[in-house]
Amino acid sequence: MNKIIIEKSPLNGRIMLPPSKSCMHRAIICAALSSGRSTIGPIILSDDIIRTINAVTALGAAVSLRKYEVRMTDSSMSASVNGVLPQGICKNDELKSGPVLHGEGQACPLPDDAGCTVTGSGSNANYLRESNNLTDVRSTDLMNNFSSSRLFFADITGISIPETEADINCSESGSTLRFMIPVAAALGVNAHFTGSGRLPMRPLSIFTDTLPLHGVNFSGNMLPISISGRLTAGEYIIDGSVSSQFITGLLFALPMLDGSSSIKLSSPLQSASYIDITIDILREFGINIEKTPDGYFIPGPQKYTACDYIVESDWSHSAFFIESAMIGGEIFMDGLKEKSVQGDIAVLDIARRMGCDIAFAGSVLLCRHAKLRGTVIDASDIPDLIPALAAAAAMADGQTRIINAGRLRIKECDRLSAVAEGLKALGAGVTEGQDSLTITGVKALHGGKINGYNDHRIVMAFAVLGSHIGSVEISDAGAVKKSYPDFFEDFKALGGKYNVI
Repeated sequence: MNKIIIEKSPLNGRIMLPPSKSCMHRAIICAALSSGRSTIGPIILSDDIIRTINAVTALGAAVSLRKYEVRMTDSSMSASVNGVLPQGICKNDELKSGPVLHGEGQACPLPDDAGCTVTGSGSNANYLRESNNLTDVRSTDLMNNFSSSRLFFADITGISIPETEADINCSESGSTLRFMIPVAAALGVNAHFTGSGRLPMRPLSIFTDTLPLHGVNFSGNMLPISISGRLTAGEYIIDGSVSSQFITGLLFALPMLDGSSSIKLSSPLQSASYIDITIDILREFGINIEKTPDGYFIPGPQKYTACDYIVESDWSHSAFFIESAMIGGEIFMDGLKEKSVQGDIAVLDIARRMGCDIAFAGSVLLCRHAKLRGTVIDASDIPDLIPALAAAAAMADGQTRIINAGRLRIKECDRLSAVAEGLKALGAGVTEGQDSLTITGVKALHGGKINGYNDHRIVMAFAVLGSHIGSVEISDAGAVKKSYPDFFEDFKALGGKYNVI
């Protein structure tokens, strides 16, 4: 899918959101570093998650995938909402075996003894049948054998260190690259990292400047890059203003070293909530991280402990459907955790400030249109929310100021410029600063052409906005496969209309 034209057809209905990309990355890596077998799920095989799975298998982990199934039990949820039948849930007492789930209303797999139930047709379904509903991805190319739009449980057995250099293609996944460099170094594995798109242009200097002081050799300063040597314990002084991903990578690696370590931040930490996700998931796998006034203390050595981890739904992806409800409509979302460690849950408070009628009713998040008003949004800790919130702001009364947004310029594209350019093309008033946007809402936008810049969040934000306008052409629509390969299927199920050109 390259270019699409979005027709006017606002979204309404009910949706089960995909699992959190941030949580999936972290849980897969923790499981791979554990002795014994862990089960992680549900996972969705987006491009970025495939890259992390392939990375841990390159380092010697064994990963098997099982089809993930859910079904309805609550009659009040079995009826379709505006023609949309939500995905199911099952009660815990129906689960005969397999991972333990926490609390009724969580998505559950079929019991292990239920046999193989594969829905749909085509090579994927046949492959799953032939492999007895399991496959070892150490010898399997995920891109060729699995539909990214299906949910799976991943059974992961800890790393058995390879004797040869590990070849890790991160494609466009910054998380995979920045998480796995220190992990490979802590294991003493020689590794060669490659990437594509804008990833080779994204910063690596925090590692290439700091890790050589702790036993790691780099072949250069940017991708493609090879590492050798073994990471050593000690004090790590890190610039916290570039990306929290560098710190997360170290938090995975440092507990495994002989001796304790500390991370001291030389500048204020950006996106601190992502570090909170890391620490929370590390705790589930038996790793203790201590916060200090200026960073983190990491006791060592520690051992990762295998466990079964249920991945909660993704608050960053909820923002696109909240965007739609804010502009006009009614959306019900299943799967979100009301008390989530994900920092992007901040979208709730921001949407409320802007006037959206949004609240939980049991386990369902209800979002309804109300008259929108401008506000001030600090992007420091929520960069992934900005495309969706900026799109909604274009149809709010008054001005919306987005501040502290400079880091959006070093994402999959220069998101700050991409958002400004796209909104202007549709008739919004936008002033772009070095690290800010000022958006003046208008009563009516018009159709136009949007450059998606091969950025999944730009494409999704403008697809949703386009559903309220019509005649919006978006390039690089296939970029959604990076994080949310089912996006356009869900978009269509909620009433959205588009044509591929």
